[in-house]
Amino acid sequence: MAAEWGPTIQGSTRGMPGWSGHDLFCDAIAEVYVGVLPRRPERPSFDADFATYDLGDASLGMIDTPAVWADRTRSSIRHVPDDALFINHSTTPWGLQQGGREWATGAASALVLDNAQPFTVTVGENRRLRLSSLRVPQSLVGRRLAEPEALNDALSRGGVGALLGTQMGMLAAATRARLAGAATAMVDTVLELLDAASRGVAPPDRVATMKAYVESRLADPRLGAAEVARAFGCSVRTVHEQFGRDGTTLGSYLRAARLDRARQMLLAPAPRTRTIAAIARECGFADVGTFRRAYRARFGVSPAADR
Repeated sequence: MAAEWGPTIQGSTRGMPGWSGHDLFCDAIAEVYVGVLPRRPERPSFDADFATYDLGDASLGMIDTPAVWADRTRSSIRHVPDDALFINHSTTPWGLQQGGREWATGAASALVLDNAQPFTVTVGENRRLRLSSLRVPQSLVGRRLAEPEALNDALSRGGVGALLGTQMGMLAAATRARLAGAATAMVDTVLELLDAASRGVAPPDRVATMKAYVESRLADPRLGAAEVARAFGCSVRTVHEQFGRDGTTLGSYLRAARLDRARQMLLAPAPRTRTIAAIARECGFADVGTFRRAYRARFGVSPAADR
């Protein structure tokens, strides 16, 4: 790298009127934060600082913003496709929602975001977000990493995750100091730590995770493949394929889980103050007649017989 190496883009929106600061910020960071859309704050003021840097094939974004969330939506994925990974590190607490999961991190923690899947970056009210984001194209990743959800679980437990957070902090510091060689070399160290974390992660059982999500939503009569697909950032077809590989269908699994939950409630020794119709509704059956027929078909007795 040349001696004059520095930020490719650098600026501030402090003091800009109305929504103009927010709009400038979104345009300025677009090259690194591909397709990620910061939400507009409730008040028309957006005091932020930003800078982006080229680090060989990788790039680094550094932002200091008000407490606004940012989204990678299915619509932006269609219009601005990108399969890079982000390794995000902040000196202030922040959170991540992706693949039907949520992680809340403390300061100096690092997590991985898959830009080919929907996600939301969250930040607590009245806090600023001081975030460094290393954007890594798939060509740099090399071996296939674990799914981001499983990888983030491993990183959240400490160990390699703590080392990754420390390394990302050092990378940001070297970049701010304009130490081009050191910053570029640290990208390789970050990737090695991700690789080490991934080797310690068992391949995730995605259908098991989907089943756990379904079981947490049994009371919702609208729950179906579209809702599961939305939660996991995948297509409806993928949901059906996952359950098919497990020898069942989403509909069959959902009905069986609801009926099993209802039977547990009916057989519970607690005071039986809830009606059968109320239990049916709590288990996601909108029609008590449908519930009674399905219950008899599965267990060979009526719901009343199990009370």
